[in-house]
Amino acid sequence: MTVADSQAPAAHDAPLASTHPTPPRSRLWIVPLIVAALAAVLAWQAWGRAGPSLTVIVEDGHGLGPGDVVKHRGVVVGEILGSQLDSDAQSVRLEVRLAPEAEELARQGSRFWIEHPRLELDGLRGLDTLLGGAYLAVQPGAGPAMRSFVGLSEAPLDEARQPGVDITLEAERRGSLRAGSPVTYRRITVGRVLSVGLASDGRRVEATARVLQPFAELVRENTRFWDTSGVQFELGISGMDLKLDTLESLLRGGVALATPPEGGDIARTGQRFELHASPKQSWLDWQPNVALGSMLLPPGTPRPQPLRARLVWTEGLLWSGTESREAWVLPVVGGALVPATMLQPGKRADEDSAHLELLGDEYALSDLLGERDVSSADGLEYIELPGVTLPNVWPRARQRAPSKPEDCLVLGEPGHAPLVLAAARLVPDDEGWWLDPGLLPPERMHGAPVLARRDGKLIGLLFVDEERARLVPLRVAVP
Repeated sequence: MTVADSQAPAAHDAPLASTHPTPPRSRLWIVPLIVAALAAVLAWQAWGRAGPSLTVIVEDGHGLGPGDVVKHRGVVVGEILGSQLDSDAQSVRLEVRLAPEAEELARQGSRFWIEHPRLELDGLRGLDTLLGGAYLAVQPGAGPAMRSFVGLSEAPLDEARQPGVDITLEAERRGSLRAGSPVTYRRITVGRVLSVGLASDGRRVEATARVLQPFAELVRENTRFWDTSGVQFELGISGMDLKLDTLESLLRGGVALATPPEGGDIARTGQRFELHASPKQSWLDWQPNVALGSMLLPPGTPRPQPLRARLVWTEGLLWSGTESREAWVLPVVGGALVPATMLQPGKRADEDSAHLELLGDEYALSDLLGERDVSSADGLEYIELPGVTLPNVWPRARQRAPSKPEDCLVLGEPGHAPLVLAAARLVPDDEGWWLDPGLLPPERMHGAPVLARRDGKLIGLLFVDEERARLVPLRVAVP
């Protein structure tokens, strides 16, 4: 045995490798990534749902601050995120966030103002803020999108946004005139005074007034205007004579106008007129023949003259009573165009009692319908009136069936301003063209005729109930 052999380790003395199982790798690191991803998705969705941010500069904040609301037509459309003095310390900067669906309110021409309680000569304004607090109100414009606005110091006049002719009235003194004073014709309000101030040379007072478009043809180059503000007393042999135009003119001032039969050319925007202290008797006797509302329609378009009709019936068995509903009906050749609801008495009605009252006469419903069943009808109906001559018959040649919503005019109460409807505010379906919910006309306009703006032809009737309104178009010309 060699030395080397004696020093070599024995086989059973060789080192053995030790093994340990590798612990499984932890997957907890995925949790923070998932949370971060979800947070990013939620933030992205929240950002996508958020409406635009605006800046509104106002003269006085009236206590508005974070959490106060923005309203349009009484509906909350946004909130105020913050308020602070502007850099000039003469105004207040409001940071506003609109709701996503209200983005269209932030456009060039939109007007913002703070609605708050205020006492005026003719009453208390902003009553809804007594309980709910002040809020920022907005009226939408029609221009491109904007994100910065200068608010108004007070609520704007509705007439300032309606089309019309603007004229300038010159007077020796202001009297009771102020912005908002009515402009009247035969004691019917046809416009408003928009502003009152001194002329540029300081020698006279100038008032800018707007006569609304439906009445603009009343204002001619020979039209006369006079101040109806206040109360006039005349003391004579027979006693004291008190003259008061209207209560509104007493409280807010007012302007009246009269136009002679030969009134001359239609007044244009910017035309100037003398504002007289009182009218001459001859002015009050003038009887011009003016087609009101024609400026909203093509020249020469006649105005329909609908008639007021009333459906009357008896309802009930043990305790019967009289029920009724009313609507406008349009005279056409041989009869009238009516809403189907005017031929549908209540479900428990005594069929023999149902009749239609028109022009002081009664027509049994059974005679008008014959064998027709209109109990489930929801559109327009034509009724024949044999032997009856209705006034102001609307001709067939001035009717047409529209294929899609279009700009139109609703003419209900004779002598009242028509309702202008833009095609963009009409949503069509099988039942008709539904009006924007913000445009709910009074129920008294149910059945009013609707004319197309582009050609002045009858295209349907307006249907109004307690919650919605729709335009029911003609399917064919009648009769």
